Amino acid sequence: MRELKFPVYKTYSGTDPYAFISYAHGDADRVLPVIGALNEDLFRQWYDGGIEAGTNWPEAVASHLLQAGTVVFFLSARFLNSQNCIREANYAVSERKPMICVFLEPLELPSDLAMQFSTATVVHAESTAPEEVAKTLGSLLGSAYLGDGVTGYGPVHVGPEWNVWRIVSIVFASFFLLTLLFMVGYFSGWFSFLSAKPAIGETSTVQSGQAEATPEATPLEFKDSVTRDILLRNYEEASLYLCGNTMAADPSAIRRVNGAWYVGKSKVQPGNPSVLELVAQKRNIAHLALVDQGIESFDALVSMSKLQYLDISGNPVTDLGFLASLPDLKTLRIVDVGATDYSVLSSLPALETVYVEYASAGAVLDALGDSDVDVVVK
Repeated sequence: MRELKFPVYKTYSGTDPYAFISYAHGDADRVLPVIGALNEDLFRQWYDGGIEAGTNWPEAVASHLLQAGTVVFFLSARFLNSQNCIREANYAVSERKPMICVFLEPLELPSDLAMQFSTATVVHAESTAPEEVAKTLGSLLGSAYLGDGVTGYGPVHVGPEWNVWRIVSIVFASFFLLTLLFMVGYFSGWFSFLSAKPAIGETSTVQSGQAEATPEATPLEFKDSVTRDILLRNYEEASLYLCGNTMAADPSAIRRVNGAWYVGKSKVQPGNPSVLELVAQKRNIAHLALVDQGIESFDALVSMSKLQYLDISGNPVTDLGFLASLPDLKTLRIVDVGATDYSVLSSLPALETVYVEYASAGAVLDALGDSDVDVVVK
C-alpha cells in the first residue's frame, strides 16, 4: 500500500466568513497546495485536515459546512465517486450556500449534480498551477474572507500591557477564591484529617515519613513467545488486549505516538504473528486487541463470533473480509493497517464505531455509505 502523507494547514473556526473546501482525498496532491497558497494569502478557509483526533467526523464536517460563507468544490472523477463528497454537495445546496466549482479535469457532470451546481461559479483549473488557482479563488472570495492568519485559528495574540494586567487580575481573583474556600472548609471541618492521629490500638499506614500509595499498574511484557504462549493457554477471561510484546489491562492504554506503539507510557516492541493461532482458540473472548503483531491475515478469527470489540491496528493486513463472520462486532479499530478495500464494513449489522487514521477516513466513509456508524479519526 502506498503511504499517503498529507501536509496539515491551519483551518479557521471563527464567526467571520470563511470558505469550506470539499474535495476527494485521492485529489489531495492537487488540492492541498491550493489550500496552502490560500493560507499564505491569509484567506480564511476550513477543510477536513482541521478535524482533531477523536472527533466525530461527519458531525465536524456538517457543522463547519453549515457555518461557512462559501463552499468550494474541487471536482474530479474521484469526487463523483465519493459518497461523502456528494453528501457535502447536497447539504450545501439544501442550505443555499454560495458555491464555487473548481474543475480539476475535463468532466461531464451527471444531470442531477449539474442541476445542483447550476448556480455555482465555475473555475476551470485542469492544467493550472495551484498558486494561480488560489489567486483566482481569492479574487472570487474577495476581501471579506481575508484575515490576519491568527484570529480564529487559535489563541489570539494580545499586547504585552493588556496581557500583564490580565495575569495580575487572574492571580488576585484566584488567591481570593482559594482563601475564601479555605475559610469555608476550615469552619466546616473539611480539613480535620490534617490533625488526625491513629487511635490507640490502631496501626498507622504512614511509616518512616513514607506516605501510603497505591502502586501504579504496569503492563505485562512478554520476554519471549514461550512465556506468552504459557500464559495464553491458561487464559480464560472474556477480554484480551495485546499490543506488541505486551498485554494491557485496558484498551484505552494502547496508543500510537509518532509511528510507535505504546501501552501507557511504555513503548512496546513488535509482537509475533504466531499469537493469532492461540488467540483464535479462545471462543469466549468478546473484547480483543491484537495490535502491532505483524499479522497479514486474520481469517483465523472467523470462528470468534462473540467478538464485540476488535482492534487490529498496526498490522499489514490487506483483506478485511473476515469481518463478515463477526455479526456482533460493535467497535472496530483499524488504524495503520494495509487494507484499501473497506466495503465489508457496510455488511456488519451491529457496527457502531470505526476508528481509523486520517488517510483512510474518506475511503471508510464511502464504504459505509448512509449508515449511522460513527467514524473517529485517530
